[in-house]
Amino acid sequence: MAVTLSLREAVQIPVEVDGVLPERLRGLSRDAISQLPLTQGNVRRFLGDLFDISGSLDDDQTLVFEGDLHAVKRIGEGQSLGHIKVKGQAGMHLGSGMTGGSIEVFGDVTDWAGAEMRGGVIRVHGSAGDCVGGAYRGSIRGMRGGEILIDGDAGNEVGRVMRRGLIAIGGSCDQYCGSRMIAGNIFVGGVAGARAGAGMKRGLIALLGTSKVSLLATFERAGTLRPVFLKPFAKRLQLAGLDSLSAAMGMPLERWCGDRLTVGLGEILVPDPGR
Repeated sequence: MAVTLSLREAVQIPVEVDGVLPERLRGLSRDAISQLPLTQGNVRRFLGDLFDISGSLDDDQTLVFEGDLHAVKRIGEGQSLGHIKVKGQAGMHLGSGMTGGSIEVFGDVTDWAGAEMRGGVIRVHGSAGDCVGGAYRGSIRGMRGGEILIDGDAGNEVGRVMRRGLIAIGGSCDQYCGSRMIAGNIFVGGVAGARAGAGMKRGLIALLGTSKVSLLATFERAGTLRPVFLKPFAKRLQLAGLDSLSAAMGMPLERWCGDRLTVGLGEILVPDPGR
């Protein structure tokens, strides 16, 4: 069975659990796990000070977090293998910099989920905050691989400076979706806020919720199509349970190219208003 870490009570001072990963817990006794270091505010703590620990790491290397985790940050940061389940809301930086494995959240996540990740899968059965798959301030590369799949909504700057990978949002998102995007694929099933694709060089943003999309003047309409290349993405999202988003990929779509203030090879797809 899995190792389960149950937060005894909600905390007001954020707790950072970077380093508490399936690959690090492998082969450790329960006592050794309880002695793993944490940071709470500016104080060093041990895992056993805040969490009850049960189970042992099984063959599929599953680690479970449960409790009121809204102030528990950096779950799965740098993860390279195994599976993490979060039963409830998760704090900032979930899965940031991860290179492999998977994280599944049965609730909402806050800001910077999957920031600068390079591989693996993050599946959120809820909504997310700002900068999903984004680059940290001052960084020249955001998400560089992997998948982030979200049932609900997301905040501002989804995929900021994204380099490659897949982000799929079943609901809506706020402003600057795909800003300064270099490559990769972003799919949004609801309504996107203003300035989608601002400064993008290459890559694909598909805003599939409505044809009434206000794009920047630096994007140029390039016709209507029913893109065959979306079929593998549609199949993948259907398997992930994002059926409505998958179905929307089969409709006629308008193609817009930009941002002409940069290289201008990016594409934004929106539903054809004449369909």
